[in-house]
Amino acid sequence: PEAASLGGVVLTARDVTQRREADEALRQSEANFRALFTDNPQPMWVFDANTLQFLEVNEAALEKYGYSREEFLAMRVDEIRPSSEVGRLKETLDMEEPRHFSREWRHRLKDGRIIFVDITSHRLTFAGHPAVLVLAQDITERRELDDRLRHQAFHDTLTGLANRALFRDRVEQAVARGGRGDTSFAVLFIDLDNFKAINDSVGHTAGDVVLCEVARRLRAALRPSDTAARFGGDEFAVLIDVLTDDGTAIHVARRIADSLNHPVEAEGDTWFVSGSIGIAYGSHGAESVDAVLRNADVAMYDAKRRGRGQFAIFEPAMHESVLERMAMETELRQAIARDELSLVYQPQVDLRRARITGVEALVRWRHPRRGPILPGDFVPMAEEAGLIADLDAWVLRHATAQVRAWSEAGIRPISVAVNVSSKDFSDARLVERIAATVAAAGLQPAQVELEVTETAAFETGSAGLALTRLRELGFRVAIDDFGIGFSMLARLQDLPVDRLKIDRTFVEKITFGEDEAPIVSGIIAMAHSLRMEVVAEGVETSEQLAFLRRGGCDYGQGYRLGRPMPAEAIEPLLRDRAAAPPSTEGG
Repeated sequence: PEAASLGGVVLTARDVTQRREADEALRQSEANFRALFTDNPQPMWVFDANTLQFLEVNEAALEKYGYSREEFLAMRVDEIRPSSEVGRLKETLDMEEPRHFSREWRHRLKDGRIIFVDITSHRLTFAGHPAVLVLAQDITERRELDDRLRHQAFHDTLTGLANRALFRDRVEQAVARGGRGDTSFAVLFIDLDNFKAINDSVGHTAGDVVLCEVARRLRAALRPSDTAARFGGDEFAVLIDVLTDDGTAIHVARRIADSLNHPVEAEGDTWFVSGSIGIAYGSHGAESVDAVLRNADVAMYDAKRRGRGQFAIFEPAMHESVLERMAMETELRQAIARDELSLVYQPQVDLRRARITGVEALVRWRHPRRGPILPGDFVPMAEEAGLIADLDAWVLRHATAQVRAWSEAGIRPISVAVNVSSKDFSDARLVERIAATVAAAGLQPAQVELEVTETAAFETGSAGLALTRLRELGFRVAIDDFGIGFSMLARLQDLPVDRLKIDRTFVEKITFGEDEAPIVSGIIAMAHSLRMEVVAEGVETSEQLAFLRRGGCDYGQGYRLGRPMPAEAIEPLLRDRAAAPPSTEGG
């Protein structure tokens, strides 16, 4: 076979061919490596495994990190790490590593920015030295997205506070921690008072502004170790972790209540918000999470019953009270739906002519098991439970139907007065709903008088507009319980009002032969100067009736003129329109 001589070594053609193939393969391998390294769109470099010095770097790395090639090759690999991670890097390199490994690191760019990278490394020999080949993939956007998703999963989107899931987890941690002697924690439930009126009257944008401001004030009122959360709607919660005495939670509750008392500017309006706060204490390792949260909720419910801006500390006896109240709310809801309520009608009498001109419809509830329940008990409950709109609609529907029935029975048209709760004005369709109900009964708007309290007329932002529209449609408007609110003459004269109803507490001060009711005389004179009629409520004695007639009061209502009666009992009085005979009963 042919042979060739090379430096005294005799090579066969086969050997030459193999050598050429090997050299070609090496060149091809190096070319492939160069192509994969140099042209790779991901940053890559090689560094000395002993000195950590950069040995080679590709164009993608230069572009991503901002260094020139000379700058890169003059540095060590630990110089692109934040100082806090240098120790971990050296520990990792000192460990027995597999030939291939992958880790997540933080790198510092030349301009100082920190990015998250996923590092894939491969140990090899480079220029005769043990080295490491690195491919770095920037995962900063992915990490930020993961962090956002993680934050969204455990935080309220609107306010940035913890959400129910995270709050529950924090309470679980507080419950689980044991061995801390007498230390304890507290959970506060906060429910904003009358927040729905803001959303319903001016929209959710203003409501969102208020919620965000409440969240800011909550954060400011707490320690860094405490947790504030929004449970949804206008419900918030606070975890006060590690208490040494009960006074801490009370102090925080008062601080929160005080912070909420300041007005909030939203959508060009000023809003006053307050919160009802329930406090429940828990001992580490001694309470279940559900028990603590439930107790705080029960206490909050009790605080709300006491009035706006109050707080209450949970007591075991509250459970029975809340369960009883919840049962009554359910029963009231059913009574409204099943037409199990009833109406009585109290005459409204023209004092000059001693003639009945109208009636006020008053709702009654005779519970099948509890017996008669006073309106003073179930009407406020309806307001708290969100049932007042349904209750008022029920009263209006049945009262107008009864007036229609009287008309068909030959009784001349009379007017009927019904109450409109302040919370009704949060319904944007209130005017249309009232007008439709009256039209369905076949009555004229002038036959219906809508009574609103003084507080509702002045403090409910949407009340003025709604009352104006109703009055334009022909309805009559009266301010009920006048004199016990906070009205001012300058505001009163701008309200669309036909009548003022003097509260019974002022009428009670009238005695025979003496003028002990200057407020009554003042209200009558003021109303007449504003071209309004006056109705005195709670007229129960001849002395009161005589005084009101002398003072020029237009109308009276009370047991002296006619007690509340069922429709069939009052019907004979309506036929001849004479005032009812004097009653000896109080009321």
